[in-house]
Amino acid sequence: MSIAQTSQLLQLILNSAVMMVIALVWWGVVVFRLNTVSNQMRRIHRRYRRVPPDDNQQRVRSRLRQHRHDLTVRYRLTRHSVLMMHYVLLAQVASLFLLSLRALVNSNLLITMALFMFVMGTAGILLSVALALMEFYQMNVLTEHESRWTDLKPTPAAMGAVAPQYQITPQVWSQTTTQAQQGFRPEGHQVSSIAS
Repeated sequence: MSIAQTSQLLQLILNSAVMMVIALVWWGVVVFRLNTVSNQMRRIHRRYRRVPPDDNQQRVRSRLRQHRHDLTVRYRLTRHSVLMMHYVLLAQVASLFLLSLRALVNSNLLITMALFMFVMGTAGILLSVALALMEFYQMNVLTEHESRWTDLKPTPAAMGAVAPQYQITPQVWSQTTTQAQQGFRPEGHQVSSIAS
């Protein structure tokens, strides 16, 4: 090979190496996201199993089912993104191998095949990023959906403890406590409170 061809080949090898490093970094990001979503799914599944299947907890169970469904959609998107990155890494390694082989074999077909694998790998990275953006959008939708259901938290009884099934707001609780301390006056007589 001439000096110009060798310089071009080295530039192609450098481009493939840089793209492979980028693919490895992005692969680590999406794998981390996949593990995070998987942990969230396991926690939601455990919470759903702890809620008793009675009429008082139907709203909570329905909320947890919806949350689990949304997490399943996010998990599938992230898993497809990770799967796409596996193909991208394979394409980038193949491209780098073909370019390295071109230095030993005088065949321009190797360069054409290497460039094809490079383009396919780049397209795969873009598709993986698109899937990750869809998962991010789904996460925002889930966060907005959760903000509308802040009052549907599992009560201690749903977690296995003995407690009232519904939470009482501070205003109602203070009024109830005041009435209990002052006592009631049925039929016009004041009932004194019991001293502790």
